Amino acid sequence: MAQKEEKPRIEDHSAPEPSDPEVRATIEATQKAIEKSAAEIERSKRLLRETEELGGIDPATTQPPDRTKGSAS
Repeated sequence: MAQKEEKPRIEDHSAPEPSDPEVRATIEATQKAIEKSAAEIERSKRLLRETEELGGIDPATTQPPDRTKGSAS
């Protein structure tokens, strides 16, 4: 008969409880950072739309200025 392979034991690495004050503070800080990022993204989108409307600029075809030219001393 063939021997059964022993499977490695999986240790229980439980996640910390959300009621732990340190975990709760980390979760809240992360949520605030995500909200701030989302607000900044929305602001950037709005500014881009406004810029396109004002100047008729197509951001897909517009390249930023090459700042390496003329900057040699």
